[in-house]
Amino acid sequence: MLERPLGGGGGGGGRGGSAGETLDAAALRAVPEGRLVAWSGSLGDEPFDAHPLTWGPRGWAALHAACDRLSPVLIDSGRTLLIRTHARHVLSDPRACLKFAAERGAGSPFALLPDVAAMIEPSMVATIDDHLDRLFAALPAIAGEAGAVLAGVPARATVAQPGPDQTEGDAAASPALLPVPIHRGAVPAAALIARWRLRMPYGTQMVLVGEEIDEQVAALAARAANH
Repeated sequence: MLERPLGGGGGGGGRGGSAGETLDAAALRAVPEGRLVAWSGSLGDEPFDAHPLTWGPRGWAALHAACDRLSPVLIDSGRTLLIRTHARHVLSDPRACLKFAAERGAGSPFALLPDVAAMIEPSMVATIDDHLDRLFAALPAIAGEAGAVLAGVPARATVAQPGPDQTEGDAAASPALLPVPIHRGAVPAAALIARWRLRMPYGTQMVLVGEEIDEQVAALAARAANH
């Protein structure tokens, strides 16, 4: 699995999108097999900074420019790049996902990989159940053949390490929620799995990410054994 941003272009010369370099054709060719996954990217100086222009025309233009740049190598190799959602990135919510799917069109070498936990902002944790219900209700409309990520929502935001032009105070001013294994989040794994079963069609691929995959599978198995 390859996870890097589609495009940078931050308002202050920032990288945007991920802690690594932006995704290019060489990076795609360097992964001979397995899923290709990338964030849609941010205009912030750091990967998960909140930047208001990210969700406007400038952010969308950067995303589409990156897709146009990468399309030829994806088509030539017969591969699909999955774009994972995040609240701080261009594809931040179900509405943005539907817009992207409509604009890129069927037959595109890009597909969505929705991640409900990653679409949660720190300010939403206090009323997490309402937000999860809303996001899971929209999930079937944006999850395609690649399925969707099922991850845990952390109890507190992750404060990024300051970038080269940031102080620790700058980094702490814009903490983001980064998904955790489903058995380690603020919401019980059983509650997440129950929402998945309620909303998602049978056979939809469930993508587990991060560490402790065996423990996450065990949590899924325990839930299945009880129902």
